[in-house]
Amino acid sequence: MNAIRTPSLLFVALVASCLAASGAIPIETEREFQAKAPEKLEIEVTKVRRLPLVGGVATIRITAEARVTAVTESATGLEVDDVIEIRYEVPAVPIPGAPPSVVRRDRSYAAYLRVADAEVDEGGRRYQPAAHSGTFEPIGERE
Repeated sequence: MNAIRTPSLLFVALVASCLAASGAIPIETEREFQAKAPEKLEIEVTKVRRLPLVGGVATIRITAEARVTAVTESATGLEVDDVIEIRYEVPAVPIPGAPPSVVRRDRSYAAYLRVADAEVDEGGRRYQPAAHSGTFEPIGERE
């Protein structure tokens, strides 16, 4: 009996640790991050570049260009038709519920953003996710 129970307990412990390590964020927490985001926008993504980064953890840098199609709130004064750059990194192997999803070209999203840390260029500001996995919600698929 103990011979059967030990592998079963190890399996349960392994599954539990994988779920805990997945970084899944409860929906209530995502909504809190969204509410606190300084930039609450709707955007249409016009360009997406993916750049694999070399280092200890396999990571991909996402750089997206998007046109602002609606503004709910903007701490930086964004307006409809402004073009912004959004830059963030995701693991090369997806982790459910933790990082933002990779946006796709020619798709529209509700976006919860903030100005990237120390990232101001000549053409304007660079933005980054402000709500973890709740940063980009495809338009038409929101709750």
